[in-house]
Amino acid sequence: MENLTKCQYCKNIYQTDSINRHLQYCDKYKISKIQQKNQYQHNSLVKYSSNQLMTNEQVYIHFFQKYDEIYTHFLKDKTVALVGPSESIAGTNKGHIIDKFDIVVRLNKSLPLPSKLSNDIGTKTDILYNSLNTSDYPGQNKFYPELLQKNNCKFLCCPYPFSNSTFKPDILSYLQKYHFTTPFRIMNEKLFYQLQNMLHTRPYTGTCAITDLLNYPIKYLYITGVDFYLTKYYDEYRKIRKSNLKNIQNNTIHKNGPQIEYLKNLSLTDSRIILDNFLDIHLYKYYYEVVKTFKKYKQPIFHFDDNTLEKLFQIGIFQFTYTTMKEIHSKNYQNEYNIILTSHTKFEKKENEYVILLSNKQEHVSFLNRESNIKKYIGNFYYHNKNCHASIYIHPSYLQFLKNTLRKINIQNCNVHFVVLLCIIFHAPKNHYFNFQEIRNYWKLNNEELKFLLFLKKKDLIHFYDQT
Repeated sequence: MENLTKCQYCKNIYQTDSINRHLQYCDKYKISKIQQKNQYQHNSLVKYSSNQLMTNEQVYIHFFQKYDEIYTHFLKDKTVALVGPSESIAGTNKGHIIDKFDIVVRLNKSLPLPSKLSNDIGTKTDILYNSLNTSDYPGQNKFYPELLQKNNCKFLCCPYPFSNSTFKPDILSYLQKYHFTTPFRIMNEKLFYQLQNMLHTRPYTGTCAITDLLNYPIKYLYITGVDFYLTKYYDEYRKIRKSNLKNIQNNTIHKNGPQIEYLKNLSLTDSRIILDNFLDIHLYKYYYEVVKTFKKYKQPIFHFDDNTLEKLFQIGIFQFTYTTMKEIHSKNYQNEYNIILTSHTKFEKKENEYVILLSNKQEHVSFLNRESNIKKYIGNFYYHNKNCHASIYIHPSYLQFLKNTLRKINIQNCNVHFVVLLCIIFHAPKNHYFNFQEIRNYWKLNNEELKFLLFLKKKDLIHFYDQT
Protein backbone atom coordinates (compact mmCIF):
# COMPACT_ATOMS: atom_id res chain seq x y z
CA MET A 1 0.00 0.00 0.00
CA GLU A 2 2.96 2.35 0.56
CA ASN A 3 3.68 2.33 -3.17
CA LEU A 4 0.11 3.40 -4.08
CA THR A 5 -1.21 6.93 -4.44
CA LYS A 6 -4.75 8.22 -5.02
CA CYS A 7 -5.13 10.82 -7.78
CA GLN A 8 -6.75 13.86 -6.12
CA TYR A 9 -8.61 14.68 -9.33
CA CYS A 10 -10.14 11.39 -10.59
CA LYS A 11 -9.82 9.55 -7.22
CA ASN A 12 -8.36 6.42 -8.85
CA ILE A 13 -5.39 4.52 -7.33
CA TYR A 14 -2.02 4.37 -9.12
CA GLN A 15 1.53 3.34 -8.31
CA THR A 16 3.37 6.29 -6.78
CA ASP A 17 6.16 6.31 -9.36
CA SER A 18 3.63 6.50 -12.24
CA ILE A 19 1.30 9.20 -10.88
CA ASN A 20 3.01 12.00 -12.85
CA ARG A 21 2.62 10.03 -16.07
CA HIS A 22 -1.06 9.45 -15.27
CA LEU A 23 -1.66 13.20 -14.84
CA GLN A 24 -0.64 13.74 -18.47
CA TYR A 25 -3.76 11.80 -19.51
CA CYS A 26 -6.16 12.54 -16.64
CA ASP A 27 -9.13 14.51 -18.06
CA LYS A 28 -10.24 15.76 -14.64
CA TYR A 29 -6.74 17.08 -13.96
CA LYS A 30 -6.76 18.96 -17.28
CA ILE A 31 -10.19 20.42 -16.52
CA SER A 32 -9.01 21.52 -13.08
CA LYS A 33 -6.01 23.30 -14.59
CA ILE A 34 -8.19 25.13 -17.11
CA GLN A 35 -10.57 26.17 -14.31
CA GLN A 36 -7.65 27.43 -12.21
CA LYS A 37 -6.34 29.42 -15.15
CA ASN A 38 -9.77 30.91 -15.82
CA GLN A 39 -10.22 31.80 -12.14
CA TYR A 40 -6.79 33.43 -12.04
CA GLN A 41 -7.60 35.48 -15.13
CA HIS A 42 -10.97 36.46 -13.64
CA ASN A 43 -9.41 37.49 -10.30
CA SER A 44 -6.82 39.58 -12.12
CA LEU A 45 -9.52 41.30 -14.17
CA VAL A 46 -11.68 41.99 -11.11
CA LYS A 47 -8.72 43.46 -9.24
CA TYR A 48 -7.87 45.62 -12.24
CA SER A 49 -11.47 46.78 -12.74
CA SER A 50 -11.82 47.71 -9.06
CA ASN A 51 -8.71 49.88 -9.22
CA GLN A 52 -9.60 51.70 -12.42
CA LEU A 53 -12.10 54.43 -13.16
CA MET A 54 -14.46 52.41 -15.30
CA THR A 55 -15.54 55.19 -17.60
CA ASN A 56 -13.49 54.52 -20.73
CA GLU A 57 -15.46 52.42 -23.23
CA GLN A 58 -12.25 50.96 -24.65
CA VAL A 59 -11.49 49.52 -21.23
CA TYR A 60 -14.89 47.80 -21.21
CA ILE A 61 -14.30 46.41 -24.68
CA HIS A 62 -10.93 45.06 -23.56
CA PHE A 63 -12.62 43.27 -20.66
CA PHE A 64 -15.31 41.84 -22.93
CA GLN A 65 -12.62 40.37 -25.18
CA LYS A 66 -10.74 38.82 -22.28
CA TYR A 67 -13.87 37.27 -20.81
CA ASP A 68 -14.81 35.98 -24.24
CA GLU A 69 -11.53 34.04 -24.32
CA ILE A 70 -12.31 32.56 -20.89
CA TYR A 71 -15.86 31.77 -22.07
CA THR A 72 -14.47 29.81 -25.04
CA HIS A 73 -12.40 27.60 -22.72
CA PHE A 74 -15.33 27.26 -20.34
CA LEU A 75 -17.65 25.94 -23.08
CA LYS A 76 -15.22 23.87 -25.12
CA ASP A 77 -16.45 20.27 -25.63
CA LYS A 78 -19.19 20.72 -23.03
CA THR A 79 -22.75 19.43 -23.12
CA VAL A 80 -25.09 22.38 -22.62
CA ALA A 81 -28.75 22.63 -21.61
CA LEU A 82 -30.58 25.89 -22.29
CA VAL A 83 -33.57 26.05 -19.95
CA GLY A 84 -36.21 28.71 -20.52
CA PRO A 85 -39.15 29.75 -18.32
CA SER A 86 -42.00 28.72 -20.66
CA GLU A 87 -44.97 26.86 -19.26
CA SER A 88 -44.29 24.07 -21.77
CA ILE A 89 -41.56 22.79 -19.45
CA ALA A 90 -44.01 22.18 -16.59
CA GLY A 91 -44.77 18.50 -16.02
CA THR A 92 -41.88 17.23 -18.14
CA ASN A 93 -40.01 15.67 -15.17
CA LYS A 94 -36.70 16.32 -16.94
CA GLY A 95 -35.02 18.15 -14.05
CA HIS A 96 -32.70 15.24 -13.21
CA ILE A 97 -31.62 15.06 -16.87
CA ILE A 98 -31.00 18.82 -17.06
CA ASP A 99 -28.73 18.66 -13.99
CA LYS A 100 -26.57 15.99 -15.67
CA PHE A 101 -25.46 18.39 -18.40
CA ASP A 102 -21.98 19.87 -18.00
CA ILE A 103 -23.40 23.38 -18.21
CA VAL A 104 -26.94 24.67 -17.57
CA VAL A 105 -27.93 28.02 -19.06
CA ARG A 106 -30.95 30.08 -17.98
CA LEU A 107 -32.62 33.29 -19.12
CA ASN A 108 -33.40 36.72 -17.68
CA LYS A 109 -35.30 36.53 -14.36
CA SER A 110 -34.98 32.75 -13.82
CA LEU A 111 -33.11 33.21 -10.50
CA PRO A 112 -33.79 32.28 -7.82
CA LEU A 113 -35.10 28.95 -9.10
CA PRO A 114 -38.49 27.90 -7.66
CA SER A 115 -37.74 24.76 -5.65
CA LYS A 116 -41.16 23.23 -6.27
CA LEU A 117 -40.38 23.08 -10.00
CA SER A 118 -37.00 21.39 -9.61
CA ASN A 119 -38.37 18.09 -10.99
CA ASP A 120 -39.07 19.91 -14.26
CA ILE A 121 -36.41 22.63 -14.51
CA GLY A 122 -33.50 21.20 -12.51
CA THR A 123 -31.43 22.92 -9.84
CA LYS A 124 -28.21 24.01 -11.59
CA THR A 125 -27.37 27.38 -13.11
CA ASP A 126 -23.94 27.92 -14.64
CA ILE A 127 -24.69 30.74 -17.06
CA LEU A 128 -27.38 33.41 -17.07
CA TYR A 129 -28.28 35.33 -20.22
CA ASN A 130 -29.90 38.54 -19.06
CA SER A 131 -30.78 41.58 -21.16
CA LEU A 132 -30.11 43.86 -18.14
CA ASN A 133 -32.92 46.16 -19.29
CA THR A 134 -34.57 47.91 -16.37
CA SER A 135 -36.55 50.41 -18.43
CA ASP A 136 -37.26 48.89 -21.86
CA TYR A 137 -39.86 46.07 -22.24
CA PRO A 138 -40.16 43.75 -20.35
CA GLY A 139 -37.93 45.52 -17.84
CA GLN A 140 -37.64 44.53 -14.18
CA ASN A 141 -34.28 42.79 -14.75
CA LYS A 142 -32.92 44.12 -11.49
CA PHE A 143 -30.52 41.84 -9.67
CA TYR A 144 -27.12 41.90 -8.01
CA PRO A 145 -23.94 39.77 -8.08
CA GLU A 146 -24.71 38.17 -4.69
CA LEU A 147 -27.77 36.51 -6.25
CA LEU A 148 -25.58 35.03 -8.99
CA GLN A 149 -22.97 33.86 -6.51
CA LYS A 150 -25.58 32.33 -4.22
CA ASN A 151 -26.81 30.25 -7.17
CA ASN A 152 -23.24 29.32 -8.16
CA CYS A 153 -23.66 31.12 -11.51
CA LYS A 154 -20.27 31.35 -13.21
CA PHE A 155 -21.05 33.70 -16.10
CA LEU A 156 -23.43 36.56 -16.77
CA CYS A 157 -24.03 37.22 -20.47
CA CYS A 158 -25.87 40.09 -22.07
CA PRO A 159 -27.51 38.88 -25.31
CA TYR A 160 -27.27 42.32 -26.90
CA PRO A 161 -24.11 44.11 -28.06
CA PHE A 162 -22.53 47.09 -26.38
CA SER A 163 -23.21 49.22 -29.46
CA ASN A 164 -26.99 48.73 -29.20
CA SER A 165 -28.34 52.12 -28.12
CA THR A 166 -31.37 50.58 -26.40
CA PHE A 167 -29.33 48.36 -24.10
CA LYS A 168 -26.06 50.24 -23.75
CA PRO A 169 -27.25 52.48 -20.86
CA ASP A 170 -28.34 49.41 -18.88
CA ILE A 171 -25.07 47.60 -19.57
CA LEU A 172 -23.12 50.67 -18.42
CA SER A 173 -25.32 51.06 -15.35
CA TYR A 174 -24.70 47.45 -14.32
CA LEU A 175 -20.94 47.66 -14.86
CA GLN A 176 -20.54 50.96 -13.02
CA LYS A 177 -22.33 49.45 -10.03
CA TYR A 178 -20.82 45.99 -9.94
CA HIS A 179 -17.80 46.06 -12.27
CA PHE A 180 -16.92 42.45 -13.18
CA THR A 181 -17.63 40.85 -9.80
CA THR A 182 -19.25 38.02 -11.76
CA PRO A 183 -17.53 37.16 -15.07
CA PHE A 184 -19.46 39.22 -17.61
CA ARG A 185 -19.57 39.28 -21.41
CA ILE A 186 -21.76 40.48 -24.26
CA MET A 187 -22.87 38.94 -27.55
CA ASN A 188 -20.62 39.55 -30.54
CA GLU A 189 -21.79 42.68 -32.34
CA LYS A 190 -21.48 41.28 -35.88
CA LEU A 191 -23.26 38.04 -34.92
CA PHE A 192 -26.14 39.93 -33.30
CA TYR A 193 -26.78 42.26 -36.23
CA GLN A 194 -26.55 39.40 -38.73
CA LEU A 195 -29.23 37.63 -36.71
CA GLN A 196 -31.45 40.70 -36.36
CA ASN A 197 -31.18 41.57 -40.06
CA MET A 198 -32.07 38.02 -41.04
CA LEU A 199 -35.10 37.93 -38.73
CA HIS A 200 -36.27 41.49 -39.51
CA THR A 201 -37.20 41.81 -35.85
CA ARG A 202 -35.38 42.11 -32.53
CA PRO A 203 -34.47 38.57 -31.40
CA TYR A 204 -35.62 37.32 -28.00
CA THR A 205 -33.04 36.72 -25.28
CA GLY A 206 -33.51 32.97 -25.87
CA THR A 207 -32.92 33.28 -29.61
CA CYS A 208 -29.74 35.27 -28.95
CA ALA A 209 -28.55 32.72 -26.38
CA ILE A 210 -29.05 29.83 -28.83
CA THR A 211 -27.14 31.65 -31.57
CA ASP A 212 -24.39 32.77 -29.21
CA LEU A 213 -23.82 29.34 -27.64
CA LEU A 214 -23.66 27.61 -31.03
CA ASN A 215 -20.93 30.07 -31.98
CA TYR A 216 -18.65 28.26 -29.48
CA PRO A 217 -17.15 24.75 -29.66
CA ILE A 218 -19.79 23.02 -27.52
CA LYS A 219 -20.54 19.31 -27.88
CA TYR A 220 -24.29 19.72 -28.14
CA LEU A 221 -27.13 21.99 -27.02
CA TYR A 222 -30.39 20.76 -25.49
CA ILE A 223 -33.15 23.38 -25.70
CA THR A 224 -36.16 23.21 -23.40
CA GLY A 225 -38.65 25.69 -21.96
CA VAL A 226 -38.01 28.06 -24.87
CA ASP A 227 -41.10 28.22 -27.10
CA PHE A 228 -41.34 31.79 -28.40
CA TYR A 229 -44.50 32.50 -26.40
CA LEU A 230 -46.47 29.60 -27.88
CA THR A 231 -47.28 29.13 -24.18
CA LYS A 232 -47.07 31.63 -21.34
CA TYR A 233 -44.41 31.63 -18.62
CA TYR A 234 -44.74 29.32 -15.66
CA ASP A 235 -46.34 31.41 -12.90
CA GLU A 236 -43.31 31.43 -10.61
CA TYR A 237 -41.35 33.27 -13.30
CA ARG A 238 -43.90 35.85 -14.33
CA LYS A 239 -47.70 35.87 -14.45
CA ILE A 240 -49.24 36.83 -17.79
CA ARG A 241 -52.68 36.12 -19.14
CA LYS A 242 -53.14 33.80 -22.08
CA SER A 243 -55.24 36.52 -23.68
CA ASN A 244 -52.09 38.68 -23.83
CA LEU A 245 -50.02 36.07 -25.68
CA LYS A 246 -50.91 37.24 -29.19
CA ASN A 247 -49.73 40.75 -28.43
CA ILE A 248 -46.52 39.41 -26.86
CA GLN A 249 -45.92 37.12 -29.84
CA ASN A 250 -46.21 39.96 -32.36
CA ASN A 251 -45.63 43.59 -31.46
CA THR A 252 -43.51 46.53 -32.55
CA ILE A 253 -40.42 45.07 -30.83
CA HIS A 254 -40.59 41.30 -31.30
CA LYS A 255 -42.19 38.91 -33.78
CA ASN A 256 -42.12 35.22 -32.95
CA GLY A 257 -42.84 33.75 -36.42
CA PRO A 258 -39.40 34.46 -37.97
CA GLN A 259 -37.69 33.19 -34.81
CA ILE A 260 -39.64 29.92 -34.81
CA GLU A 261 -38.71 29.38 -38.47
CA TYR A 262 -35.10 30.29 -37.67
CA LEU A 263 -34.81 27.66 -34.93
CA LYS A 264 -36.50 25.06 -37.14
CA ASN A 265 -33.97 25.64 -39.92
CA LEU A 266 -31.05 25.85 -37.48
CA SER A 267 -32.04 22.60 -35.77
CA LEU A 268 -32.03 20.82 -39.14
CA THR A 269 -28.61 22.09 -40.22
CA ASP A 270 -26.72 21.99 -36.90
CA SER A 271 -26.52 18.42 -35.58
CA ARG A 272 -25.50 19.69 -32.12
CA ILE A 273 -29.06 20.86 -31.39
CA ILE A 274 -31.44 18.63 -29.44
CA LEU A 275 -35.00 19.90 -29.08
CA ASP A 276 -37.34 19.01 -26.25
CA ASN A 277 -40.54 17.16 -27.13
CA PHE A 278 -42.69 20.32 -27.22
CA LEU A 279 -40.40 22.10 -29.68
CA ASP A 280 -39.92 18.97 -31.78
CA ILE A 281 -43.69 18.55 -32.26
CA HIS A 282 -44.37 22.21 -33.01
CA LEU A 283 -41.38 22.97 -35.23
CA TYR A 284 -41.72 19.84 -37.33
CA LYS A 285 -45.51 19.57 -37.28
CA TYR A 286 -46.05 19.71 -41.05
CA TYR A 287 -43.10 17.42 -41.80
CA TYR A 288 -44.59 14.79 -39.49
CA GLU A 289 -47.97 15.17 -41.19
CA VAL A 290 -46.43 14.72 -44.66
CA VAL A 291 -44.49 11.60 -43.60
CA LYS A 292 -47.65 10.17 -42.03
CA THR A 293 -49.56 10.82 -45.28
CA PHE A 294 -46.87 9.07 -47.35
CA LYS A 295 -46.85 6.06 -45.04
CA LYS A 296 -50.62 5.68 -45.24
CA TYR A 297 -50.56 5.36 -49.03
CA LYS A 298 -51.23 1.70 -49.86
CA GLN A 299 -51.51 1.71 -53.64
CA PRO A 300 -48.55 0.78 -55.94
CA ILE A 301 -45.81 3.39 -56.17
CA PHE A 302 -44.25 1.94 -59.33
CA HIS A 303 -45.81 0.57 -62.51
CA PHE A 304 -43.98 -2.14 -64.47
CA ASP A 305 -43.99 -2.99 -68.14
CA ASP A 306 -41.36 -5.65 -67.44
CA ASN A 307 -42.56 -8.62 -65.36
CA THR A 308 -39.01 -9.62 -64.42
CA LEU A 309 -38.29 -6.20 -62.93
CA GLU A 310 -41.61 -6.26 -61.08
CA LYS A 311 -40.62 -9.55 -59.42
CA LEU A 312 -37.18 -8.15 -58.50
CA PHE A 313 -38.80 -5.16 -56.78
CA GLN A 314 -41.07 -7.46 -54.79
CA ILE A 315 -38.27 -9.68 -53.47
CA GLY A 316 -37.21 -8.50 -50.01
CA ILE A 317 -33.47 -9.23 -50.37
CA PHE A 318 -32.56 -6.14 -52.43
CA GLN A 319 -31.22 -2.79 -51.29
CA PHE A 320 -32.33 0.16 -53.45
CA THR A 321 -30.54 3.38 -54.30
CA TYR A 322 -30.46 6.14 -56.87
CA THR A 323 -27.35 7.98 -57.99
CA THR A 324 -26.19 10.45 -60.61
CA MET A 325 -22.57 9.41 -60.10
CA LYS A 326 -20.45 7.02 -62.16
CA GLU A 327 -20.24 4.42 -59.39
CA ILE A 328 -20.95 3.75 -55.74
CA HIS A 329 -17.94 4.58 -53.53
CA SER A 330 -18.31 3.20 -50.02
CA LYS A 331 -16.94 0.50 -47.76
CA ASN A 332 -20.28 0.57 -45.96
CA TYR A 333 -22.15 -0.37 -49.13
CA GLN A 334 -21.62 -4.13 -49.14
CA ASN A 335 -25.05 -5.67 -49.55
CA GLU A 336 -25.10 -8.82 -51.66
CA TYR A 337 -27.97 -7.65 -53.87
CA ASN A 338 -28.39 -4.02 -54.93
CA ILE A 339 -30.81 -2.41 -57.37
CA ILE A 340 -29.37 0.88 -58.56
CA LEU A 341 -31.34 3.48 -60.46
CA THR A 342 -28.98 5.89 -62.19
CA SER A 343 -28.97 8.70 -64.73
CA HIS A 344 -25.31 8.06 -65.57
CA THR A 345 -24.83 6.50 -69.01
CA LYS A 346 -21.33 5.24 -68.15
CA PHE A 347 -22.06 3.73 -64.78
CA GLU A 348 -19.37 1.28 -63.63
CA LYS A 349 -21.37 -1.76 -62.59
CA LYS A 350 -20.10 -4.24 -60.02
CA GLU A 351 -21.06 -7.90 -59.69
CA ASN A 352 -23.63 -7.43 -56.96
CA GLU A 353 -25.42 -4.54 -58.73
CA TYR A 354 -28.51 -4.60 -60.95
CA VAL A 355 -28.58 -1.28 -62.76
CA ILE A 356 -31.61 0.52 -64.21
CA LEU A 357 -31.06 3.58 -66.38
CA LEU A 358 -33.07 6.77 -66.01
CA SER A 359 -34.24 7.20 -69.60
CA ASN A 360 -37.56 7.44 -71.44
CA LYS A 361 -36.38 5.17 -74.27
CA GLN A 362 -35.83 1.43 -73.98
CA GLU A 363 -33.66 1.42 -77.13
CA HIS A 364 -31.22 3.68 -75.24
CA VAL A 365 -30.56 0.76 -72.87
CA SER A 366 -30.03 -1.67 -75.75
CA PHE A 367 -27.57 0.72 -77.40
CA LEU A 368 -25.49 1.22 -74.23
CA ASN A 369 -25.40 -2.51 -73.52
CA ARG A 370 -24.18 -3.24 -77.06
CA GLU A 371 -21.59 -0.48 -76.77
CA SER A 372 -20.14 -1.92 -73.54
CA ASN A 373 -20.36 -5.56 -74.72
CA ILE A 374 -22.11 -6.53 -71.47
CA LYS A 375 -25.65 -6.32 -70.18
CA LYS A 376 -24.88 -3.41 -67.89
CA TYR A 377 -28.45 -2.08 -67.62
CA ILE A 378 -31.32 -4.49 -67.00
CA GLY A 379 -33.98 -1.95 -67.94
CA ASN A 380 -34.96 1.70 -68.04
CA PHE A 381 -36.86 3.85 -65.59
CA TYR A 382 -38.73 7.10 -66.03
CA TYR A 383 -40.70 9.22 -63.62
CA HIS A 384 -43.81 9.34 -65.84
CA ASN A 385 -45.28 7.35 -68.75
CA LYS A 386 -46.21 10.18 -71.12
CA ASN A 387 -44.71 9.61 -74.57
CA CYS A 388 -42.14 7.20 -73.22
CA HIS A 389 -41.31 3.51 -73.34
CA ALA A 390 -39.97 2.48 -69.94
CA SER A 391 -39.58 -0.85 -68.16
CA ILE A 392 -40.64 0.88 -64.94
CA TYR A 393 -42.12 4.28 -64.12
CA ILE A 394 -43.82 6.01 -61.23
CA HIS A 395 -47.51 5.21 -61.15
CA PRO A 396 -49.39 8.31 -62.42
CA SER A 397 -51.72 8.30 -59.38
CA TYR A 398 -48.78 8.20 -56.98
CA LEU A 399 -46.93 10.94 -58.84
CA GLN A 400 -49.94 13.25 -58.50
CA PHE A 401 -50.38 12.23 -54.85
CA LEU A 402 -46.70 12.98 -54.17
CA LYS A 403 -46.91 16.45 -55.75
CA ASN A 404 -50.09 17.35 -53.83
CA THR A 405 -48.61 16.13 -50.54
CA LEU A 406 -45.36 18.04 -50.93
CA ARG A 407 -47.23 21.30 -51.47
CA LYS A 408 -48.15 21.15 -47.76
CA ILE A 409 -44.49 21.89 -46.98
CA ASN A 410 -44.07 24.49 -49.76
CA ILE A 411 -42.34 22.17 -52.24
CA GLN A 412 -43.51 23.06 -55.75
CA ASN A 413 -42.23 21.67 -59.07
CA CYS A 414 -40.22 19.04 -57.25
CA ASN A 415 -36.68 18.20 -58.42
CA VAL A 416 -36.85 14.92 -60.40
CA HIS A 417 -33.96 13.40 -58.40
CA PHE A 418 -35.82 14.17 -55.18
CA VAL A 419 -39.00 12.57 -56.59
CA VAL A 420 -37.09 9.35 -57.28
CA LEU A 421 -35.53 9.43 -53.79
CA LEU A 422 -38.92 9.77 -52.07
CA CYS A 423 -40.40 6.96 -54.16
CA ILE A 424 -37.56 4.64 -53.15
CA ILE A 425 -37.57 5.41 -49.41
CA PHE A 426 -41.32 4.90 -49.11
CA HIS A 427 -41.27 1.81 -51.37
CA ALA A 428 -38.45 0.24 -49.33
CA PRO A 429 -38.32 2.10 -45.97
CA LYS A 430 -35.75 -0.30 -44.50
CA ASN A 431 -33.91 -1.40 -47.64
CA HIS A 432 -32.35 1.66 -49.23
CA TYR A 433 -29.11 3.64 -49.19
CA PHE A 434 -28.14 7.07 -50.49
CA ASN A 435 -25.03 9.23 -50.64
CA PHE A 436 -25.75 12.36 -48.58
CA GLN A 437 -22.86 14.40 -49.97
CA GLU A 438 -23.89 13.62 -53.54
CA ILE A 439 -27.47 14.74 -52.86
CA ARG A 440 -26.41 17.92 -51.10
CA ASN A 441 -23.68 18.93 -53.53
CA TYR A 442 -24.93 17.79 -56.94
CA TRP A 443 -28.69 17.35 -57.02
CA LYS A 444 -29.44 21.09 -56.86
CA LEU A 445 -32.28 20.77 -54.36
CA ASN A 446 -34.05 23.99 -53.47
CA ASN A 447 -34.19 25.16 -49.84
CA GLU A 448 -37.52 23.52 -49.02
CA GLU A 449 -36.46 20.18 -50.52
CA LEU A 450 -33.18 20.31 -48.62
CA LYS A 451 -34.95 21.07 -45.33
CA PHE A 452 -37.29 18.10 -45.77
CA LEU A 453 -34.29 15.89 -46.62
CA LEU A 454 -32.54 17.05 -43.43
CA PHE A 455 -35.68 16.29 -41.43
CA LEU A 456 -35.79 12.75 -42.87
CA LYS A 457 -32.11 12.37 -41.98
CA LYS A 458 -32.59 13.71 -38.45
CA LYS A 459 -35.44 11.26 -37.83
CA ASP A 460 -33.60 8.28 -39.38
CA LEU A 461 -36.25 7.93 -42.09
CA ILE A 462 -33.57 7.83 -44.76
CA HIS A 463 -30.37 5.79 -44.72
CA PHE A 464 -27.00 7.00 -46.00
CA TYR A 465 -24.02 4.81 -46.80
CA ASP A 466 -21.49 7.65 -46.51
CA GLN A 467 -22.40 8.17 -42.79
CA THR A 468 -22.17 12.00 -42.85
